[in-house]
Amino acid sequence: MVVVVVVVVVVIVIVVIVMVIVVIVIVIVIVIVIIIIIIIIIDISFMQGVYTYIPETNHVLREHCIAAILMLLFMLRGSVIPALTPSLH
Repeated sequence: MVVVVVVVVVVIVIVVIVMVIVVIVIVIVIVIVIIIIIIIIIDISFMQGVYTYIPETNHVLREHCIAAILMLLFMLRGSVIPALTPSLH
């Protein structure tokens, strides 16, 4: 009789411990989800603020943009190719 009572008590203690662990894990998951939602809300509100704020800038002509892009391409080609090729001397 005593053995049965001890076994029942041990089983009840194990079940209670498992339930406490499950509750702790659920609470941790809920807290993590809430933190992720808060971060997403902050990011979205910040992005909306960035996109709605358009500073006044001077207009740059398209010809100047094209010239700058071409100059950067030729400068890149002129500096990277000699750096990557082995020297002959």
